[in-house]
Amino acid sequence: MKNPVYEQIQARKVKARLRMLEHAQRISGNVSQTCRFFGVSRALFYIWKERYEKHGVAGLRDLPRRPHKIRFRIPPEIVSLILRIREERRYGAVRVSLYLQRHYQAYVSPTTILKIFHRHHVGPVVRLHQKLLTPEKSRCHVSVMRLALKRAKKRRKTGKRKLLVPFHRNLLFPFDLARLRQIAMN
Repeated sequence: MKNPVYEQIQARKVKARLRMLEHAQRISGNVSQTCRFFGVSRALFYIWKERYEKHGVAGLRDLPRRPHKIRFRIPPEIVSLILRIREERRYGAVRVSLYLQRHYQAYVSPTTILKIFHRHHVGPVVRLHQKLLTPEKSRCHVSVMRLALKRAKKRRKTGKRKLLVPFHRNLLFPFDLARLRQIAMN
């Protein structure tokens, strides 16, 4: 079932195009003047005229803009292979592309792989081997987080809402913001 708003818009467009064709035929008799009056090029006028003669009022509706044939579609076997590699190996788009080249002699660009991930609702890669903080390490990082929260409070007063948290690239902070605020208040 079509969208009723879309149907109303199409009916309005068909009515305007039909009015333009009738104006050229009955009132002015001059295509150039009619096109100038309606703000349409003569080429477009003749396109609408030809479609009206072939298909009647239905020919004045907008045609779908989707291409008739998509030339370079990735085969479903490759798509399933890409999704399987992502699930098994937890690779990103660039690594999946390199893996396909190296082991399957098939090239798919990383951009296309990203589009496939988005189309199949594949989330971001979560690395399983990232180090979590041990309790000894977390104490020194809590003081760093306290400092970051104090800076954030100052920024809130000045109107800047950016929370800058210094961190080490190999560490993953298992804290949530509410817990950090409790620690900072103590």
